[in-house]
Amino acid sequence: METRVRQKKSGEETGEMELNALWHAIAEGENSLGKILEELREFRKKNNEKIADIKQDLNSTNKRIEEAEGRIAEAKEQIQQTGEVLLKLLAQLEAKLTDQEDRIIFIRIYRVPEGGENGSLTIKLIKKLLKDGT
Repeated sequence: METRVRQKKSGEETGEMELNALWHAIAEGENSLGKILEELREFRKKNNEKIADIKQDLNSTNKRIEEAEGRIAEAKEQIQQTGEVLLKLLAQLEAKLTDQEDRIIFIRIYRVPEGGENGSLTIKLIKKLLKDGT
């Protein structure tokens, strides 16, 4: 009977030890869960801060892109206007050139010998004829 009593006592002691270990594990688990919860909250806070920074950067980037698009549109308009002005000027210059070409007067100069048409001699003869008037 003593062995049964001893076994019963040792079984109770073992049960108490197991119960204590279980409570200790639960307490540690609660501490671990509390620690995990705290880390998750800290992680969420950091992520929210980073997301806010990213949103701010994105907003400033969008503003810069909108400004750039506006400047590009203005530049395109100026280029188009410049092209139109250049085309008008070109048309005017072509008209003037055509007018100038239409007004060319061909002058015949008599008394220039046939053999004198070799460049510098011809120019000298024409200058002499214009000076002298003869």
